[in-house]
Amino acid sequence: MNNKYKHMKNLFYKIGIAVAFIFSFQNSINAQNFKEDILKVTEKFQNANFKMEVQMKEIHWNNVTQPIVVKGEVKRKGDNYFTDFADQINMINDKFQLVVYKNEKKIIYLKIKDYKKEEMTNNTQMLPDEKMFNKDVKLISNDESGKEYEIPNPMPGITKMKLKITKDNILQEVKYLYEKMEGNPVKEIVITYSKIVFNPIFSSSEFSESIFFKIVNNQPVPTLKYKDYALINAN
Repeated sequence: MNNKYKHMKNLFYKIGIAVAFIFSFQNSINAQNFKEDILKVTEKFQNANFKMEVQMKEIHWNNVTQPIVVKGEVKRKGDNYFTDFADQINMINDKFQLVVYKNEKKIIYLKIKDYKKEEMTNNTQMLPDEKMFNKDVKLISNDESGKEYEIPNPMPGITKMKLKITKDNILQEVKYLYEKMEGNPVKEIVITYSKIVFNPIFSSSEFSESIFFKIVNNQPVPTLKYKDYALINAN
């Protein structure tokens, strides 16, 4: 596998916030109830197509600074993935993997027909390093709305991590509370998942590279919406 392909994979992983959290905790913490609940969340998303909205809110220690809010969406249909978050779009279908940088106005694309399908599927579900989590998970609430778990000191610089899981096994919120120290202005980050629809009806074009470019005379040509974007072949 060439370095350009690995680079494209890394770019895709960076923006898959929702999917990353959904798949990240199986086998990572020994609190049995927590593991069971996360397994239910994981299985629910692994066994279905879905779409959802994602919001990330960054709150600073400096009360003068207004919270930074970024919104986006995540969609999956089989082995097809699409994320649109902040200034970046990522997409994988059976022919292409691509990253769209809105601010820089460029589209990096990679033909994937030469790679094994099962390899691509496994790579899109890469798990974080389990060593970053400890065993001190706590159940801090359990009511009709669902459960909330707290993990103290999950990784350096973060004092607490909180997760809310609904009664129907949907990950609703992840919150990071940061240590107050010089050089780090962030007090907390809150990621919420909403408008989650399982097995929705997708249009034939939602996971198509034709949203961004078309092949004309064996050459990629940007669509009208992306006519000012540079097309970069990563193969």
